[in-house]
Amino acid sequence: MMTPLSTLVVAAATLSSLLQVAATQAATTAPMLSSYFPAYTEGATVAWNQTKLAMYFVDITTKDGFEIGPNQPLDGIKKFTSQAYANGAKPMVTLGSWNGSLYFSKQLSTPEGRTKLASQLQNYLYYKEFKGVDVSWLYPAQQGIGCNTVSPKDTDNFLKFLKTLRGWLGMGYLISIAAPPGGFLTGNGTEHVKDYSEWATVLDHINVMTYDYTGPWSSKTGPLSPMHSCASGGGVTAAVKYWTSSGFPAEKIFISIPSYAISFTLKSSTLEKTYMTDGDGGTFNYSSLIYQSFSSIPKGEAADSNEPTTDGCGVVTANYTGQWHYTSLIKEGLLAHDGSKGLKGYARYMDGCSQTPFLFNPTNKHFIAYEDAASASIKAGFARDNGLKGVTVFTSEGFDDTVYDAIVTDLNRPKKELESGGATGKSDTPQAQAGGKTTKPSTPPPSSKQPQDMPKKASHGAGILGKMNLRAR
Repeated sequence: MMTPLSTLVVAAATLSSLLQVAATQAATTAPMLSSYFPAYTEGATVAWNQTKLAMYFVDITTKDGFEIGPNQPLDGIKKFTSQAYANGAKPMVTLGSWNGSLYFSKQLSTPEGRTKLASQLQNYLYYKEFKGVDVSWLYPAQQGIGCNTVSPKDTDNFLKFLKTLRGWLGMGYLISIAAPPGGFLTGNGTEHVKDYSEWATVLDHINVMTYDYTGPWSSKTGPLSPMHSCASGGGVTAAVKYWTSSGFPAEKIFISIPSYAISFTLKSSTLEKTYMTDGDGGTFNYSSLIYQSFSSIPKGEAADSNEPTTDGCGVVTANYTGQWHYTSLIKEGLLAHDGSKGLKGYARYMDGCSQTPFLFNPTNKHFIAYEDAASASIKAGFARDNGLKGVTVFTSEGFDDTVYDAIVTDLNRPKKELESGGATGKSDTPQAQAGGKTTKPSTPPPSSKQPQDMPKKASHGAGILGKMNLRAR
């Protein structure tokens, strides 16, 4: 017969074994694919056979709490959650975004306000059958869309709210945030949060907004989501390095991949080279064709319009956005079905430094920056190789199965295969190569830029989702 002491010893040993098994499983679990579902887009879908986590996008803040954003069907939530659970995925809801963050600062400025919003979210998640909430505050302690309330205490209050929310939700619900690549500012908006270890204790994960590094606001064209800093001043590598070096665990980080494209009208019909290093401490020099001067933003896909629209601040604009979805580039005949080459006068290039593709037509001088199966699989391989939680697609409607298959394949590829060169989109052969490693540039490369704090407009709703479906918010 076992004595009480021996029973305790066996129990302790069993518990230790279980913890070791759990730790081993956590360490070997393949990273996952998540995506934002644009509820305001009629006919939008999710690749449920590939997606493990999906966020209903979007609910927006109000003076008294929050509400479902405009142009979203009343039965959309039920349909979304039902499809998620039927496919073994976890459905979450996003609160905030570019047009929906107006009232965060005031709501979270007091203990009473934080408790009120946390209580409202608890009830909402329960009755709508969401598995968690993704809080997308753009941005605490600095201006976002232009009319948000801003306070030096915003970032501190944000963390206090997340702690309050965790207290209300317990561990049975997921809590995540949309995170700028360079982190949050605090105080008067000039200092960065230096330590995120406390944030990590209350968050299940973060979605780092590694997109919108280039747009109509930029001085030149460039990649939307560069792997390396190059001449863009930031990228996926720098973003992950920032967050992990600031105390946030890699296994709780999703990097983001945009499924949209942005077009520009160049000033010249000839592409000019730019010389640079990778900007992330690499020793190689690159010649790149992705950085070009542009004169205007042309009409994008068929749905792009220059009809007047009103944003969340009441500002009216009437311009083309130049925006496309990857699937629209194929549907409208600019890109081959397999993504391997450009059509209708467009040539496809793959930039060696940023590791992203672009299309260029010298006749109309239209330049289109985008992501495809090759570039997306590179990011998926990076996530797998660096122990990240996975990749998030923004948004789910923009890619086809070819891209999703490439992402999931590289997320699940063994790490040793990544290290031996068996991954990262090498099956896609560019029609033209827009720069690669050069050992001796014909002109001296400029001094490499330090990675900037965040994309100039890491919008989480202001890019492709601007005029076409979010700028009316």
